Amino acid sequence: MTDQAPPTPASDASIDTYHTLAPSKIPVKRKLQDSSDDSASTDPPSSPAPAKRRRHDKDEYNPKYMARMCFGAHVLRQQEAGITDYTLQAQQDYQQDLTCMFAHAQSKGYFRKGTAARHLIPRLANITPRSRHDKIALVDEFVQHYESVQCDLLFIRDIITGNARVDLDVVTTLRDCLSAFHLSLAKGVKWRTIMPYTPLPKACLPMLRDFIANPKHFRFLGHLTHTIVDLETWLSPPPLCMELSARLKASATDTLQQENEKTTVNPSPSLSTQGDADRESMAKLIEQGMEQVGLVTERVSLVTEKVGLLADKVSLLEEQLQQAETAHTRITQNINVLEATSAEQKAENRLKEEKWVAAASQIRKEHCEHVARQNSELERIKLAVEAERTRCVDVMANTSQMLAEANERISTLASVPSSLPASQPWNSPMNLDQSSDMMDIDQKSISSANGFSAPNPIDPGNNNPFASCLAQDTTAHQHANPSPNIPM
Repeated sequence: MTDQAPPTPASDASIDTYHTLAPSKIPVKRKLQDSSDDSASTDPPSSPAPAKRRRHDKDEYNPKYMARMCFGAHVLRQQEAGITDYTLQAQQDYQQDLTCMFAHAQSKGYFRKGTAARHLIPRLANITPRSRHDKIALVDEFVQHYESVQCDLLFIRDIITGNARVDLDVVTTLRDCLSAFHLSLAKGVKWRTIMPYTPLPKACLPMLRDFIANPKHFRFLGHLTHTIVDLETWLSPPPLCMELSARLKASATDTLQQENEKTTVNPSPSLSTQGDADRESMAKLIEQGMEQVGLVTERVSLVTEKVGLLADKVSLLEEQLQQAETAHTRITQNINVLEATSAEQKAENRLKEEKWVAAASQIRKEHCEHVARQNSELERIKLAVEAERTRCVDVMANTSQMLAEANERISTLASVPSSLPASQPWNSPMNLDQSSDMMDIDQKSISSANGFSAPNPIDPGNNNPFASCLAQDTTAHQHANPSPNIPM
């Protein structure tokens, strides 16, 4: 029966099935150690090769160190929240993948959207996605935020290094860029646990602070100092500090008090050296505590300063909010006035339209009535004209009949001489006036006999239209029956 080591609580609590995607490489130190072990068995070299090590630049970005810092801060947050720790192998895998991600972003300028990013970015941002699509969406959002911050920093660097003179355009451009940059970082709260460790060109922020601190530029850009402080705070890793718990401080104080009591009660030469060592350790602890208190005081002062800045910002925001509310109230009043004016104008236009419609309908009605009256009048005139035409035709027929009867009577009177007066011979020509009078008398008698009256009596003069016909008939009758007494 083989002996097996009992599982640790950490390994039981977190069974990680994560497999690293970083290339499996043997660490350099292990290679050097293996080579030194191998060389120890052989003869040492006659002349050791000089070591060529490049001096480390503190401003140069180190992906491995930043990955270890980023994941260490994440593990510390997990421990403070009471979440089960990662296993050592899982921590190494995560740090190695994070190192590869940061190295790729440093060399290529962008983050690779791979499996490692889908596993690490939501984990470091303390976000628990529900599905793979949520992970992809989070990675896309982080990459977009990173590229936006990177572009803003590069743009600020170009403005500072490319403009020797500061004019109104440069001031306006820089103010707008910093305002948009500050707003973008303020909205990206969930990425503040990752962004300080990414390879961003943050060297332009101290340059920008020095640029604004210049007396020539401070009067134009001095109000942006708080904005730059916020940007540096949000894009810089938190400072390294060691905080002792209250229990540890109390236990150390109790131990020192007990040791002091022992030395005061039982002084001995052998314990004097121990008391001196204890006093030295106590002095060191007190010195460390004072340093810690100084750091805490400095941090408290920084926090107080930030609180004051935040209070100023809050007051400024409240003032802006009050101005916005005043403007909103004024705009609302203007809108109400415009709506009332528009309603009145609509009512007036509606009344005018109704009046126009009524007037148009009245005009249409009057026009229809006028047309109807004209049509009825036209019909009446047509009927009157038709009746007049009929009456004229009847009159013409009666006139023709009367003329025929008159001609017969004239011929009869001409053939009967006894009916003539004694003073006039029978074959003497008849006077036209006398014949007209006789025809008039005959016409009246005929009209009274037929039941109608002629419109105008037959006038043998110029006003009678039948005078010429009567004259022609009389002349023709005289030529047809010549009198023997009249010489031809």
